[in-house]
Amino acid sequence: MKDKLILYNKEDCLALMKVKNLIYAIVKNESSNQCDSYEIVYPKNLKRNSIFSFQDRNYALPEMEDINKYSMFDYQRERVHVRTNGYKKKVPSRTQAHDTEKPTIDAMVTIEADTCPACGTARIKKLSYTLSKPIVDLEFFDVGVKRSVVRYRTHKYLCYTCNAIFIPHEYVQLRKFFGHALKCWVIFQNIVHTQSFKKIQVHLREVFQINITETGTHNSRFAQIWR
Repeated sequence: MKDKLILYNKEDCLALMKVKNLIYAIVKNESSNQCDSYEIVYPKNLKRNSIFSFQDRNYALPEMEDINKYSMFDYQRERVHVRTNGYKKKVPSRTQAHDTEKPTIDAMVTIEADTCPACGTARIKKLSYTLSKPIVDLEFFDVGVKRSVVRYRTHKYLCYTCNAIFIPHEYVQLRKFFGHALKCWVIFQNIVHTQSFKKIQVHLREVFQINITETGTHNSRFAQIWR
């Protein structure tokens, strides 16, 4: 057994020396392209049959042709679309897409008028023209606070006495988008906790999913809250 192991290791060493001598000879004879009795082709002498292109290829094995036939690359190659008009569709960023999301409506409230605000008569008619606006607000509880979105709806009215067309005063008083509790919370955070409007914007977005940013300005809606 010992002699067999010694012979095995000796043959390995001899084979390794032959491989080393062959590699040295290949490198040494690169200029002459000759290396004993071995047929050597160097990379610089290889000629490319054709450049890479989207076309059918000649495969060395028929199995490779079947693999390429059912591959996703073949699907993409056969369905390449080229835009000719030069128009590029602008994909909105995640921030812009988030800003355009509409909040989920939690409740619907209809505001109706009983009398005409101009002459005080009750001879009024509800017109078909409707108005609606969502009001984002906060609801406070003993155990916490949550966001509340209420959509207010109303109609235009016609007075038979003075022919005035009006909208209920309760609807007109509603400030766009923000409720009273939310305004108070923002002012409290800004004055008492000395938080900047930018931090308040981040907190509203992360905690209540309320976006109050507008394109081109940062504090326009905050100015509305102060008013």
